[in-house]
Amino acid sequence: MDFLNQAMLFLLQSLKGIVGSYSWAIIGVTALIRAILWPLNTAQMKSMQAMQVIQPKMKELQAKHKDNPVVMQQEIMKLYSENKFNPFAGCLPMLLQLPIFIALYGSLSSPAFLQLAGNESFFFVKHLSHTLQSSGGETLDGKFAVTAEHNQFSIATPDKFKVILKGVAEPQIMKIGDFHLTDANKIITFEPRPVIAGEPIRFNLLQSDLGFSKDYMAKVESVEVTMKDPKSNEIENIVLKPSATQEGLLTVEVPTIKAIPTWHWDVFTLIALYGLLTWAYQQSMTWVNGTAKKPDGEQDKAQALMMKFMPLMFTVLMFIIPIPAGVMLYLLVTMVMMLAQNAWIAFGGGKKDGSTAIEKPAEQVVNL
Repeated sequence: MDFLNQAMLFLLQSLKGIVGSYSWAIIGVTALIRAILWPLNTAQMKSMQAMQVIQPKMKELQAKHKDNPVVMQQEIMKLYSENKFNPFAGCLPMLLQLPIFIALYGSLSSPAFLQLAGNESFFFVKHLSHTLQSSGGETLDGKFAVTAEHNQFSIATPDKFKVILKGVAEPQIMKIGDFHLTDANKIITFEPRPVIAGEPIRFNLLQSDLGFSKDYMAKVESVEVTMKDPKSNEIENIVLKPSATQEGLLTVEVPTIKAIPTWHWDVFTLIALYGLLTWAYQQSMTWVNGTAKKPDGEQDKAQALMMKFMPLMFTVLMFIIPIPAGVMLYLLVTMVMMLAQNAWIAFGGGKKDGSTAIEKPAEQVVNL
C-alpha cells in the first residue's frame, strides 16, 4: 500500500507543477480517475437502471415458480439475457475505486504531503490538512499546539533520519535499517509527560539507541527528524544537537502553545455539501429515462427508505472519522462528477441503440 501512496503523491506533485496548487491537483486527479472509470461507471448505472425495469417481471417469475427454484433460476437468467442485464456489472467499479481512495487518503494524510501542502488554502478551505475537530496546530511553524493531556508523539518518517556531520556540507540520510531497529518511534523520548502547554518540550535521542560509534558520534553536528502529533496531524522538523552536559545525548527544546480544540467550519461545510450531494446521487439511482421510478411493493419501499437514510449515515460517519479537508475535497468532486454522469445517462446520454431495457422499458415483454 505504501507503493500506491507514493505513486499517488508523485501524481499530485506532477499535476501541481502544471496547475499551480495541490488543491487543483487533487481536482485534476479526481477528474482523471473519473475519466478512466467512466465506461465502467456507465455500465454500472445502466445495469442498475435495467434492474429497476425488469424487477416487476422478476417478481412475477419468483411468484410463479416459487415451488421450483431450478426453473425459477433458469427463467431469471433468461430474463437477464433478453434484457442484456449483467447482475455483476456494478461490482467492478466499486472494487477499483476502493484502492484508489485508500491510496489518496494515505497520500493526503502522509507527512510528505503535510509538509508540502498542509497549510495550503483553497477558496473557503483554510488548510488542506485540517480535520473537522483538529486542534489547529500550524504545520512547520516551529512549535507544537498541545493540550494538558498530551502524551504522544511519533516520528513522521520513521525510515529516515537526516544526520549533519561537522565539516560536511551534504547531510547523510540514515535509514532505519542502519540502526538495526524494529520500531524507530521508541528511540526518541520527550519530557515532561504530560506536556505543559506554553512550556517547551524536550526531545532526547541517545547515541546508544542509534547505534553510532563513539568516533562517529564525535563528528555529528546535529540530527534532523520530523515529529508528528498523531491527534492533530501537525508535524514539525526538530534538530537535535549534542548535549553540553551529558555525553552521548542529542537533545532539543521545542516551544509549545495551548491547543484550542475547535470545529473548523470550512471542513464542516465540505461534509455538509458531501451529504447533500450523496443524497442527490442516491436519488439519481432511481432515474430511468429522466423519470424517478416509484417504489413498487414492500421490498421496493424498504429499499427506497434505506437509500434515503444512507446519505445521513455517510455524513454522520464523516463527522466521526477525522478526514483531512484535502480528502473531503476529493470526495466532494467525485460525488459531483458521479451525479453528473448519472444525470447524463438517465436523461438520454450514451445511447447506442434502442435494444436495452433502459431505453425502451415499455417494450420489454417476457413470455412466462
